[in-house]
Amino acid sequence: VTAFDSKTYDGLVVLDENQHVLWGRFRCQAYPGSDARVFGSGFAALTGAHPKPLASGDTAVSGFSLTAFGPAVVSVALVRPAQAPLDGVGTKRRYVVMTRHFTPALVHGLGSAFRLDELRLTPASDKHKPYLNVSGADHRVVAHLTWKPTLSGGVAARAAAPRIQQITWLICALVIIFVAVAGYALHRLAQ
Repeated sequence: VTAFDSKTYDGLVVLDENQHVLWGRFRCQAYPGSDARVFGSGFAALTGAHPKPLASGDTAVSGFSLTAFGPAVVSVALVRPAQAPLDGVGTKRRYVVMTRHFTPALVHGLGSAFRLDELRLTPASDKHKPYLNVSGADHRVVAHLTWKPTLSGGVAARAAAPRIQQITWLICALVIIFVAVAGYALHRLAQ
């Protein structure tokens, strides 16, 4: 496989049973590591917490991890042949790992989808509120998602502002007319 173009994932790696890289691509380039350590401690915790389901091939597992390239969603599954065993593999196990790193474009898309103004990914050490912890399978905070908070009713108030302004001008006009009519009536009464 030489072509690599996906909007779903940015890394695709095949590991052997000892978690050594057999083949891999990361952002259209050859995978830069030789083993799974580049996926971070979240990956180790993820595979360590689910060894039987992974080994049986019954399920894939996913979680967050702070990889060597930044925070990412990491998924791993057993490679299973469709019919006969793979040539030259025998009973050895192979695992496919997919990553999707948090890029500014991905985070912006999430912000748009959930209507969070200025959603951004910040380091775990940044405590700018409000924030949401992005925790890995190892329970370590990988990063924070932060956004610009909107005030209660702020969106509704902005939507209603033009109508409120029209009503205010109408009331002001009616008060001026009332004062003028009342002043005229008082002036006529005084004569």
